[in-house]
Amino acid sequence: MLKKEKIDRINHLAKKSKQEGLTEAEKEEQAVLRKEYIENFREQFKGHLNRMKFVEDLSEEELARLQKENEEIRRANAKAQREQEHLEQSGEQLQEKAEEIYDKNRQN
Repeated sequence: MLKKEKIDRINHLAKKSKQEGLTEAEKEEQAVLRKEYIENFREQFKGHLNRMKFVEDLSEEELARLQKENEEIRRANAKAQREQEHLEQSGEQLQEKAEEIYDKNRQN
């Protein structure tokens, strides 16, 4: 899940874009934040779908196959979580850089 600060920043940039326009740096920041938001949404949605269960009578072979698939999904989710944490760290660094640029532009 995206941090509240990032969502607030996305909303701020959207509002500013409609009211007065964005600088090139802000447009780039907005694109990065939107991409991160969409990727995060998709991962969460996939997670919800993966956790859905349909109940029916299964053979031993089907049950074993499903258990194996579930384990693979758990591993993939763990990997995605690690990647998401890395993206969040990168995004925070980008946001800090964008805020520095934004502050410099405001001062000029």
